[in-house]
Amino acid sequence: GGYWFSGGVTVYDSQVVMEHCAFRHFTSEDALNLVSCPPSQLRHLTFQNCRGVALDIDFSDIDLSQCQFRNIGGDAVDGSGSRLEVGQVDIQNVADKGVSLGEACQAVVADVAVRQAFVGIAVKDASAATFRQVKLKDCDFGLVVFNKKNYFHTSKVHFDSLICSDS
Repeated sequence: GGYWFSGGVTVYDSQVVMEHCAFRHFTSEDALNLVSCPPSQLRHLTFQNCRGVALDIDFSDIDLSQCQFRNIGGDAVDGSGSRLEVGQVDIQNVADKGVSLGEACQAVVADVAVRQAFVGIAVKDASAATFRQVKLKDCDFGLVVFNKKNYFHTSKVHFDSLICSDS
């Protein structure tokens, strides 16, 4: 019908409650793409061997907890223009960013570990994020904060606890 979706699984403008789901061996641009979703919950999800972005969250309100990301070819968690609560997430072996927040994302990220990523955490383009108990290990760049798009103002980042090693 002329529509093009970037996600192997795409949810648009719908509330989502997803628990104990696995996304493995996806070759799409995004394994799971959530777009314009009202308050939703994702719990106990596993993303493994995804060629592109594992979880792409656009302009949505998402509570993400107790999830695991392994062998991701793009970003593990990519939020744009969203409100995110992220907790108890384990990310390992990511070709791009472990957690990427952009386009005025509002996020609280707690108890998250990122290992073996190009960038552990990226915050950009007017996003505001609070991080608690974050561990970054073996990343080319542990934390980056910048403006990618010149029409956004600067981002704000607050850390309550950050351990960054071998990065």
